[in-house]
Amino acid sequence: MDRVMQFQRALAEKGMTAALVASMENIRYLTGHYVWTAHSPTTFVIVPAASSPLLCVPGGDESLAQAHSRVPIESYDPGSLGWKAAVGISARVLAKLGGSTLGLEFGSATLSQHEVLKAALPTWSFADVAPVLAGGTGLFENHSPGGTVARLLDPGTFLGAVRDTSPAARVITTAIAVAALGITFWVLWRPRGDRSGRALEAAAVVSLGPIVASYSWGTHLVLLLLPMLVLTAWAVRRRDWVVLGLVALGWALIGPGHNWFQLLLVSGYPNLALLRLMAEFGVVGITMVWVAALVALSRSSSVPASEPP
Repeated sequence: MDRVMQFQRALAEKGMTAALVASMENIRYLTGHYVWTAHSPTTFVIVPAASSPLLCVPGGDESLAQAHSRVPIESYDPGSLGWKAAVGISARVLAKLGGSTLGLEFGSATLSQHEVLKAALPTWSFADVAPVLAGGTGLFENHSPGGTVARLLDPGTFLGAVRDTSPAARVITTAIAVAALGITFWVLWRPRGDRSGRALEAAAVVSLGPIVASYSWGTHLVLLLLPMLVLTAWAVRRRDWVVLGLVALGWALIGPGHNWFQLLLVSGYPNLALLRLMAEFGVVGITMVWVAALVALSRSSSVPASEPP
């Protein structure tokens, strides 16, 4: 409970009565409960600055929450109301606190969710609590190289037991991002003038995104579908089995491979060393897609931009 107490002290210092936390990483950090759906606004935790927190979960997740949560639980049926039902419970709990300022993760809630909150809590003001919760990016769901570096330098970040990443991890992560940018722009130095070449350039730039980002959530990687499709079409036409194999390996690690890892993790698989290894499937997968784009660009017959395609 030390992390909850630290969070509560920070809330009190900033004049917040309580915080409503709905992002899956921070829910796990504060309570120990793992939310399967990345964008599930029906699971949330209310953390008062001066009393016990409350984890609210849909009825179907109650048994899982009871097994892992370190804080009291209240289950409810969101039905068709979804976020509105969650806000209704929040309003009931907050009414007992008699405060006026509620901390929210501004970057994790949509505009419509904010509007529902404002309507349900007309006398409350809202403040961004994300800087209070901000910390490391070593949680197993982070597929960026920064996540791998954080997990290597501080294994405690793997399951969220440790939040902050070390300065060394940040420096190494920045160096990796700069190197990836430099390699990509070196390959892109001579613009392609043909349609296929421009498509490959776009694929390389998009696939670079998760490499240079400090945090790449699994749902962010849907952007990689674009370069995957471009590279697959190019490799099939050219019968370039190396590029096709790299793309297939990347997809397998990002999709089925990571799902397999999640299944073992939530089922209580005891081999932590294997789980730590499998947690890196994502970063290896996105790297394979990026490498495939660079290989395809280097092998494509370039047409100068000044010449007609």
